[in-house]
Amino acid sequence: LAGRLPRRPPRRTPRKDNLGFINKPHAVPLRDIRINLMAIKKTEAFLLKAFNWSESSRTISFFTRDHGKLPLIDRGGRSMSAKRGRALPFARLALTYYSSERSSNGYLSEISIEEAWSFESEGSLGRLAFGSAACELLWLVLPDEEPHTDMYHYTLKLFALLSSANRQALPAIFVAYFLRLLSMLGYQPVLSGCVGCGKALEDFKAPRLSFSPDRGGLLCPACQVSGESYISLQLEDLLESLKLQATSLEQAAAKRVVSAERVAPTEWVAPTEWVDFARASRIIDALMRFLRTQTGISKLNSLDFLEKLKQTPL
Repeated sequence: LAGRLPRRPPRRTPRKDNLGFINKPHAVPLRDIRINLMAIKKTEAFLLKAFNWSESSRTISFFTRDHGKLPLIDRGGRSMSAKRGRALPFARLALTYYSSERSSNGYLSEISIEEAWSFESEGSLGRLAFGSAACELLWLVLPDEEPHTDMYHYTLKLFALLSSANRQALPAIFVAYFLRLLSMLGYQPVLSGCVGCGKALEDFKAPRLSFSPDRGGLLCPACQVSGESYISLQLEDLLESLKLQATSLEQAAAKRVVSAERVAPTEWVAPTEWVDFARASRIIDALMRFLRTQTGISKLNSLDFLEKLKQTPL
């Protein structure tokens, strides 16, 4: 026993406390080191979607004015004691965040509300559903960090009109926005004639027309191929889409539109009534089937909610 060496105590790995310190009072938290290596940026944005991944933190996908769709980590953002501002939907926000080229997601630092739109007017469920559908659509089709400044301002204009316009104009406003969005993304469908042979729309005689999602436009009977999938469109719905494709959001909100009658090959009678919800739903459904074929995106949950509103007033 006298010749035995004393046992060496087991070596213990230093532990980090809740703030990231390594058992040294002068050590700097690891999280602060990472943040100090990041660049501080400021931009303007609105919220697209949020994903909760802990009891206090989440990842928020914003549509920013300068950088397009941008996911940011909101540490502690779900906590009631969070010091930064709240990320409200349907609001123009001023963001301050930390960005790093090494990390895929930055960290949210500060939020302040610059302008907010409440959908509390008559038909609030319809206003909320169309606004949510626009945000969900942008989240699905936009790539990360690719600027779309025109689309950003166009969507803010949509929020403003959804908040203030007559509830009966909401379907026309959203269809006009959807068509313009497709054009900005390079997916504008050909609705003025046959995409195969160029036959003009006024030469189509049938009351129902065939739209090819794969080819991106109308097809006359001579250009259709057996085995291909087509979307059947009513002539009145197609003419309505053509008018809304060429109008601004303000015009769509102000005009009363249900159908446009042809009096000459290139002339149209001024519309006199609102676009009804059933017609808008048929147009939106055709546009979504076209977009799913072109991009492979899933269906919109917000539009499923709109389907449930068909039997209720907007």
